[in-house]
Amino acid sequence: MSTGHPIVVQPDLSIFCSDEKLNEKGAIGAPDWIIEILSPYTSVLDLNKKFFLYQRYFVKEYWVVDPVKKIVTAFILENHHFADGRQFDENESIYSPIFTDLKIELRGIFAK
Repeated sequence: MSTGHPIVVQPDLSIFCSDEKLNEKGAIGAPDWIIEILSPYTSVLDLNKKFFLYQRYFVKEYWVVDPVKKIVTAFILENHHFADGRQFDENESIYSPIFTDLKIELRGIFAK
């Protein structure tokens, strides 16, 4: 049952590709790209509840960073559902379909 209140979550990183999704008070609508960094306290929420929430509101891209395992799992929205996540380890580079010129060397992200 809906309470009529907006659903608010706080991703670790949110990227909006349109000014129309922002106002002076903050975001109105879902981001285009969300990155969550797992911790022992948030992993269940990030991998379950938020996953389905982000899918429901058509977030185009959702990355889950696991600093312990040193992997990033990238979920891309296809036909209103996240495709199976592709995992990238610390020795790989990851690309974003939204920002086609963006390439991140994970070795630098997971460096000790």
